[in-house]
Amino acid sequence: MNRIKDNLYFQLIRRILTIYVLYTLCRLVFYWYNYDMYSSRTIEQLLIMFIGGIRFDTTAILYTNLLYILMFLFPFKFRYNHTYQTVGKYLYFITNGVTFAANCMDTVYFPFTMRRTTFGVFKEFTHGENLGAIFAKALVDNWYIAMFLMFIIVMMVWIYGRPLKKEAILICNQFVYYSLCTVWLALGIGIIIIGLRGGVRHSLRPITLSNAGQYKPNRLTYRWC
Repeated sequence: MNRIKDNLYFQLIRRILTIYVLYTLCRLVFYWYNYDMYSSRTIEQLLIMFIGGIRFDTTAILYTNLLYILMFLFPFKFRYNHTYQTVGKYLYFITNGVTFAANCMDTVYFPFTMRRTTFGVFKEFTHGENLGAIFAKALVDNWYIAMFLMFIIVMMVWIYGRPLKKEAILICNQFVYYSLCTVWLALGIGIIIIGLRGGVRHSLRPITLSNAGQYKPNRLTYRWC
């Protein structure tokens, strides 16, 4: 069991799945904070919306963690270097910490904008308003959301785990090692491309906000894809 825990690919998958879980917690808090807007939805409708959210989470997580994932997919043993892993760790913390903060701010501002925040929100504050000060005040006024953000970040750091060492490499044969790592790299790139596109269908290149329409609660049917 310890050998599995020390496996680089196992840890990479575990850390990405951690972000999925924390994104789901953010979505639950978003639902709780904006409950009045969704109180009329049935359980089935909410489940469909949550499934759609996970699909968009996949694209968001892959975009924000693309460099981190590639850092540990490239088939080189310097991946076990302590400095290299430290750089990757802080890259993971910073990029995901920013996205969690954006999720929490979005939770507060959604009742006013009636849409999820995109990069377009920054254009709305380009005429002298201090966007950082506005967001900071919103988090102070909604201190429990700020506390939740701190909890999410602490959980992310705590779950991340310790650095891996070269001793964790179980394959001594260099040819076999690099061959298998190259296969994992190719497989990982394939999964990343599918995730960034939002699926394997030709029409989903890449996934956009327009694809969210199929998860609207007032649709009578839902197509799995």
